[in-house]
Amino acid sequence: MAEHKPERLQPRKTLREFYEENCDEAWDQICETFGSPKKWLIGTLAVLLIALSVGAVWYISVVRAPKLPNHGDSSPISTPDDPGVPTEQPSLSGERKKDFYTFLVLGTDKSESNTDTIMIVAYDVANQDLSLMSIPRDTMVNVKWDIKKINSVYSVLGMDGLKTHLKKLIGFAPDYYVKVDLEAFVEVVDLIGGVEVDVPRQMDYEDPWQDLKIHLKPGLQKLNGQQAMGLVRWRHNDDYTKGYDDKGRMETQQMFLKAMFKQCLALKNWSKISGYIDIFYRDVESDLKLGEMLWFAQKAMSLQTEDFNTFTMPGNYNASAWSRTYHNYQSYVTVFVGEMLELVNAHFNPYQQTVTSAELDIMSINADGSVSSTSGYVADSRAAQTPDTSRPSPEPTPEPAPQPEPDETETPTDEPVPDPEPGEPTEPADNPEPEPAPEPAPEPAPEPTPEPAPEPTPEPTPEPTPEPAPEPAPGGEEP
Repeated sequence: MAEHKPERLQPRKTLREFYEENCDEAWDQICETFGSPKKWLIGTLAVLLIALSVGAVWYISVVRAPKLPNHGDSSPISTPDDPGVPTEQPSLSGERKKDFYTFLVLGTDKSESNTDTIMIVAYDVANQDLSLMSIPRDTMVNVKWDIKKINSVYSVLGMDGLKTHLKKLIGFAPDYYVKVDLEAFVEVVDLIGGVEVDVPRQMDYEDPWQDLKIHLKPGLQKLNGQQAMGLVRWRHNDDYTKGYDDKGRMETQQMFLKAMFKQCLALKNWSKISGYIDIFYRDVESDLKLGEMLWFAQKAMSLQTEDFNTFTMPGNYNASAWSRTYHNYQSYVTVFVGEMLELVNAHFNPYQQTVTSAELDIMSINADGSVSSTSGYVADSRAAQTPDTSRPSPEPTPEPAPQPEPDETETPTDEPVPDPEPGEPTEPADNPEPEPAPEPAPEPAPEPTPEPAPEPTPEPTPEPTPEPAPEPAPGGEEP
């Protein structure tokens, strides 16, 4: 039987060889196709039809609404590092509202540890209504460490942990998150040509550690990216002239975002979608796909400025609780439960079911200084007890501070120290001023040298031992 020999493959032609062999024929066909007005029109329509078909296929396959579960809230109840409330706490379930989506929007500081800008956004696509609620960074949450501010949760428990604690505040976990770096904020403002806002007051502040320079005059003006970042981060001037509290700062942020939203939706900026996409890939982190974000952007083009509603979390902005780490009172914001439920159910709840106080885990500070929760469970059992405030704040003195009792010893992992707040001095918030270097204590008087003993005798009489000089009092003061 003759052996079968495979056919020898011909060498593949290069692109240049293929072009040289076929370019004349291709050119003749193009000239024939567009040789007359009728053929030119037919050819142009054919090209457009093909382009539209390709674009439609891409739009259908990529730009689409995200899919959401219809039943139950599948968000995590707790995380391994934070047991949170008991798992039997009720959770929302049932049908969701049609085309109603919720988002967690975060702004991170330079170190990306603390989330000093936290917003809950609800977009009712069916009714073209957009709502935003600012969550104060000092909001007290049910965590096991000492400083119970919500802006520290992300650095300790991550995104899932933060969504879990937000669920305890509003009754549900947001569907998606968008974490925006400061650079993205600056780039978007510059991309749309700046934003015109009415700056409420003179602002002058510089912080070399954060490379932050804020110098703004009051009045209506157009701000570029860097100026806009200074506006939304400003709290006080270099001379510590009182500026905004958390509530005032959030209201300024909301005012600017509404102006920025109006500018982004201007017709002249619709063509800059490729620039938005570039910024999204570089400086924005999200669990939304690009096509899903484009779908939301396309739907939002029909929104009007009056359809954009902004709110601030209702609560007590002047609360304070004792810190066993710093031995002083830390400022907090505690939630007004009734007003929060009313606001959430009116503008943010994506479910047909109404949020009730049973779904919330709201912290409060009692008259004796202890903390409690509406859930009946406090993750930090020591904070649920009356604090010992007799231990004073550290004073600038060389005398060492008293040592804590063995059962009060803090561990590095138990009490995370908050990072410096943007726009504030770099010392931890609410701490006393840095301790000045203590003056050196005077040298103690030397012991007097005893006189030489007399020559040995059968019965020597010892000289009396002189008393030592008294030790100096703490702080270098004489007793």
